[in-house]
Amino acid sequence: IPSLQGEHVLAWHPDSRQIATAGLDQVIRIWQLDGNQSNLLLTLPGHTARVRWIGWSADCSELFSCADDGTFRIWRPRQIRPRFSHSLRGAIWNVTWSSDGSHYAVSGQSPKIHIFDAGRHGGENRLTLSEGPVKCQAWSPDGKRLAYAGVGNRITILEVFEEQPIEDRGPFPLPRQGMTWTTSYGLLHWGGSKIGGPVGGFRPNLGGNRGYLRLAAISPDEGIIAVVRDQENDVICFDPETGEVVSQLAAGPSRILDLAWSPDGSRLAIADENGDISLRDIANGEQLHFLQGHGGSVRTIDWHPKEERIVSGSDDRSVRIWNTSNGDEVMVLREHRAVVRKVVWNPKGTILLSADESGIVWNRSGGRE
Repeated sequence: IPSLQGEHVLAWHPDSRQIATAGLDQVIRIWQLDGNQSNLLLTLPGHTARVRWIGWSADCSELFSCADDGTFRIWRPRQIRPRFSHSLRGAIWNVTWSSDGSHYAVSGQSPKIHIFDAGRHGGENRLTLSEGPVKCQAWSPDGKRLAYAGVGNRITILEVFEEQPIEDRGPFPLPRQGMTWTTSYGLLHWGGSKIGGPVGGFRPNLGGNRGYLRLAAISPDEGIIAVVRDQENDVICFDPETGEVVSQLAAGPSRILDLAWSPDGSRLAIADENGDISLRDIANGEQLHFLQGHGGSVRTIDWHPKEERIVSGSDDRSVRIWNTSNGDEVMVLREHRAVVRKVVWNPKGTILLSADESGIVWNRSGGRE
């Protein structure tokens, strides 16, 4: 096992070839041993002083630790573990869950959309497309249709389980940069100065300075749409019914790469090219927490649907889980060997998917410390 300087306590997992180590740097690491090789599976930060002891519970489900910071912690690292992975061809750009969590769709550089059954390891229904790479995709609220944007500035809607295209929209003046399927407004998509979907589309009332809308995210109750203007690199939150701006969130100099709403719609997470994540209060624009730890751009974030947790994926090839109540980093996952392009929880928060540019999708059971 490499890089054990300062680590002086360890514990074998009773039922597998895994070992937990800890020590002076205050971090617990879990390793998978395979022959003469060792792979770092999990990093568990949280202690603020030297870790003195670690040990597994009798049923192997929990890891205990105590440290000079005066705390005794109980971890459930096996609940954020790889269940299995998919290896696909080409970089992966999109991973989306159906509304009931029964299936998830994966697409990207390859001219295919892969539909996986969440209840089966590797259960897949592959849809072959002729249009080329898939820029973005979205499930319908009933989980029966999937919309995707490919080349030619067009949107295609598929009947997923019949593998049949049923509608074609476009072409649009500019490529579609993203989309989401809502209950109130149907399919929304963006890639210009307004959000397309309903007749006339949606556009915030910004006077003559409308700008190019690079990113968008709709609140859980569908009452607010947050958009990122490309040139200004700020976040505008507006009422889709009236177009009136309800909040304008100034950002730093780093380019904004992703947005994620809290489940109650009161906060917005903003990820940027500098590797940071800002948690903002929508009502007053106040920055609640500033999450730092990634060593590269944060390209993807997703808020846990039921808990005070947010997950992030980065160019540093790590997936990190954060406590949104206090801003602490809870866990670091390091299975990926390429830039992480997408992270997403299933609707119940029990499965975490992450995908990278090499075509690998990791499927993990959900859990928390």
